Amino acid sequence: MSWIEVRPGVFRRPAGANEIMIKATGDSGRPHGREHWTITTTAKITVFGLASARLSEEMLRVAWVCCRFQHPGIASVFIEGDVLEYVVPDEHSLQQWADDTFFYVGADLPKGIDTTQEEDEEEQDVDILLQELEASGFTTRPTRYATLHYFEKTGHVVLRISHWRTDGYGAVEILNDLVSLIDIDASFSGSPSAGNSSGIRNIRWGNEIARLPPSVEEALSNPPSPPPPEISSEARRCMDTTGLVLAKDATRLNFCGGPSTPPGGTRSVRRRFSRASTDSILQACSRVGVGITAAVHAAVAVTAAQNRRDGDGDGPFVSTIRASLRPAVAESREGQPAQAAGIYTAGWFVAVPVSASWAEHAVLFEREYARPLTGEFLLARREYATQVLRRIRPAHTGNAARKQAPAAPARLLGGLDISSIGHTDALVREFHRCSAEAGTPGVRGLAIDSISLGVDTLTRYVYCFMWVFNGRLELNVVYNEAYYDGSLIQGLASGIVDNLLLGLDSSH
Repeated sequence: MSWIEVRPGVFRRPAGANEIMIKATGDSGRPHGREHWTITTTAKITVFGLASARLSEEMLRVAWVCCRFQHPGIASVFIEGDVLEYVVPDEHSLQQWADDTFFYVGADLPKGIDTTQEEDEEEQDVDILLQELEASGFTTRPTRYATLHYFEKTGHVVLRISHWRTDGYGAVEILNDLVSLIDIDASFSGSPSAGNSSGIRNIRWGNEIARLPPSVEEALSNPPSPPPPEISSEARRCMDTTGLVLAKDATRLNFCGGPSTPPGGTRSVRRRFSRASTDSILQACSRVGVGITAAVHAAVAVTAAQNRRDGDGDGPFVSTIRASLRPAVAESREGQPAQAAGIYTAGWFVAVPVSASWAEHAVLFEREYARPLTGEFLLARREYATQVLRRIRPAHTGNAARKQAPAAPARLLGGLDISSIGHTDALVREFHRCSAEAGTPGVRGLAIDSISLGVDTLTRYVYCFMWVFNGRLELNVVYNEAYYDGSLIQGLASGIVDNLLLGLDSSH
């Protein structure tokens, strides 16, 4: 069902089954005062051609407000009964929303930040910045809306958004649009919170409702429950792959702590390749006949096998094949506004033998990533999520019980997985607001030097996020510090890099 106006300025629609499923997963962290799978995406912004190399608080605040107008889904909320609500703001509520969600961090650089790192070095700035914020409750406290932090001294802008609101593709696209909305030519008067800029005054609030995101089920015209037999069968096929994760012999890592060990903070280790190294890797992938995502996925599989838990046998490596539904959504909604603030991804699990080589893994994963998404698969998104919800959130439980973490499995789970947004050229631009072509003497504008993507993880799973931005391959390995020693994750990140390069070299 589409959004409907239930009273002046208040719009609601039933949450989609996939939104409910992802929110239920996120709410599993509520007993710890946390939210699982909250997305964190960052961009490091450079200002050039201006008297000041730093952006003002008012510039960022106004851009954030304009970003809400462009992507109103960042300000929608869940209310009782699995319903989404969006309220068109008046001047007071808009300023209150900005006060609650935008933070300009002007503090000195945290110790350990090095802004002069070489291209091939891992960039740990983001992890250090997030640790600084975590000390103030930034990453440990679930928030009602998406939030934005800007670090004046480093130029990092950090978007935090619940996973039920969007996916990795959408998150980086929202951040890109935010940067494009920063008016570097504006001059402001009054206090930073005055909100009296012409950019905000000219917005016609209420027009943004045309861009409120539909659920993936609505966007893909999924049939209501119960679906036809062939759709139900396709949903069961996808659901059956979750059994691979729960298998008693699935490969695990050497995590710490027992069943009662509470989660700590999310940490990350990043690896960043130079443009020359990335170009060589892409050429090698082309020669081998696999895409960059399949190549890195194969390296993740080999690394997991090399670091499997002491005492575990030779069980399979189980991981996720993730697919973007955005092309299918765009096709079905031709002529409608594009939706960055919506969750439009799907996936399934695959198991591969730990004895297989990088080349064997790469061929298998390439085949999986290249698999066309059938009509039945697209139409089964509602039924699949409904089946998952029956497992993790039984219908007879009340709202209070639904917020509790699910019972721990008999065997503690904790493996290595991957999530890729691939080449980001269509999602993120390097240069913004340029007065002339970038590189022209005297030109002024903004540049996104680097991006980062990850999620909060409250479990023993370690996730390798990967993307290619501005000609550079980047990896971000996220983990929970209560269950892993940082040196182990450093070794995993280095192992993924080494196995990628070794695999491509040996295959060539």
